[in-house]
Amino acid sequence: MLEKGWNKGFPYDMFKKQLVDIDPTERNCKIILENARHLAKRFLQDSFKYEKERWDKGHQATDCKVGDLVLVSTLKFNKFKRPKRLKDYFSGPFIIISLHSPNSVQL
Repeated sequence: MLEKGWNKGFPYDMFKKQLVDIDPTERNCKIILENARHLAKRFLQDSFKYEKERWDKGHQATDCKVGDLVLVSTLKFNKFKRPKRLKDYFSGPFIIISLHSPNSVQL
């Protein structure tokens, strides 16, 4: 199963049930476009719902307050070229000065 951009409720069999005539006359062309638009809208909504459930399952809310001491992860920083085994995983502690949003703070 693919993880990125794939909805688990998106099998090929769903298309087979809702196929319209392939011969696009003027009347059928409108029906084909309306069905395609409806399917695309439904699949997008299902995909958003699936991604939200997946994100919510692994998300942990933080309960930081102004004045708390926190450590900052340095795994993504590539400023200093050192071997990985000598790199510190965290730096700090730093004091939280202000809260911008639940996931963003000023140190």
